[in-house]
Amino acid sequence: MRTPTVRAPSAEAALRQLEQQGRLMADIPDAALILGADERTVLRATKDGSIPGTLVGATWRVPVRWLREQVGLNGGDRDAA
Repeated sequence: MRTPTVRAPSAEAALRQLEQQGRLMADIPDAALILGADERTVLRATKDGSIPGTLVGATWRVPVRWLREQVGLNGGDRDAA
């Protein structure tokens, strides 16, 4: 059984803000805030494939849907489909 990830206090607010902006991808600082991890750790994990990501220009992006799943916020109509 997987242990639930502990969210940073503002993880839900950060996810809500990304969704209100209509963003499907989060940058590394946002992803780190949501995951409660250091930005360098998230960047390394994204580069090595441990965290799903896409390189857009010179910036790595992490899918908001994946972030929601990791912090246990799977609800929401946007994610269905």
